[in-house]
Amino acid sequence: MKKVKIIFLCSLVLITSFLLFACKTKIKPTEVYFEETEIEMYLGKSKYLYPKLTPENANYYLFEWTTSNKEVATVSNKGRVTATGYGKAKITVTVKDTDITAECHITVNDGKLARIFVEENNFLQTEYFEGQYFDASELIVKGVFESGKSMTIPTEDCIINNQNPLTVDNNKITVQYQNFFTSFEVNVLEDYPILMQLEVPPNKTTYFIGETFDPNGMELILLYASGRQETIQSYNFSNEKLKYNTNSIEITYDEFKLVLPLTVKPSVIVNDLNLLQQAIDNAQDGESIMLREGTYNTTSTITISSSKKIIIFGENENTVLIAHNTPLFSIIDDGLQGEITLARMNLSVANDVCPPISNPSDIDITLLEIVQ
Repeated sequence: MKKVKIIFLCSLVLITSFLLFACKTKIKPTEVYFEETEIEMYLGKSKYLYPKLTPENANYYLFEWTTSNKEVATVSNKGRVTATGYGKAKITVTVKDTDITAECHITVNDGKLARIFVEENNFLQTEYFEGQYFDASELIVKGVFESGKSMTIPTEDCIINNQNPLTVDNNKITVQYQNFFTSFEVNVLEDYPILMQLEVPPNKTTYFIGETFDPNGMELILLYASGRQETIQSYNFSNEKLKYNTNSIEITYDEFKLVLPLTVKPSVIVNDLNLLQQAIDNAQDGESIMLREGTYNTTSTITISSSKKIIIFGENENTVLIAHNTPLFSIIDDGLQGEITLARMNLSVANDVCPPISNPSDIDITLLEIVQ
């Protein structure tokens, strides 16, 4: 009987323990963290990392471990970190099937740091122009320990004085890591301009003959050997009136020149001498009149008031005017002196009765490329 009681009591204890275990509440963690997030280790040494949980009574979780650099530090699935090489590595622990993580930064060295230095032959760029900034992207910084061994120090962990533009007199680069400093010099050349370039064309590039160039809206830049650009604020160009044969204008700045294409056209184009006379009579000061290419025979004279300020020209050298018993052009003196220009025409008479141009008052006119 006594034996039966003992068996009964044991069974009862087992059943009770099972029920208590089965009914235990599952508490999932909401946060994981390390009390130490920065750890220094010697090469070849190992240590365990012990993450903490919130809440402290969390009981339903598994950890997953990863390292950012196996050449510096490895980590087991139990959190055992081994220093395998000099440098820095990040150990991350993650609560499985969640995005709850914590990080611990490992620095592997060989004791107390003695000095730092820069491998100067590993720069991406060793020659600069004034105004450029030092490029530290390929800089290799080394730390030497008292043991004589060395390690590469990430440049992001260093302070580098490359925030100011370089000059011939300010070409020293200083690197700081912790309380250690090292410096070196780079070759800095004086910058110089190499090209003037049109950045934005002027608002107006098409003109009538007799107008002057308007640079409004034009932007010019000066390119330097370093690649630097500078806006040109003051430049030079001709203020002369644009002529019938003009197709560009020259812009100058110091020793640099830039040729800007222009379209220069007449105010009026005619292909008949009667229309030419009408255009002359109606022309305003500064206007230009072009007679189309062709051979024109006439027995009447084209009259021009001496007060007119106009340009009359042929389309090309094949613009031929032939007079029969009368001058082709006659300048009428109305007491005022204008600016009359005749250009690019072949003037001739069918006989020697009269000259191609009648100018009894000897009014000043300009003849350009006129063949008589």
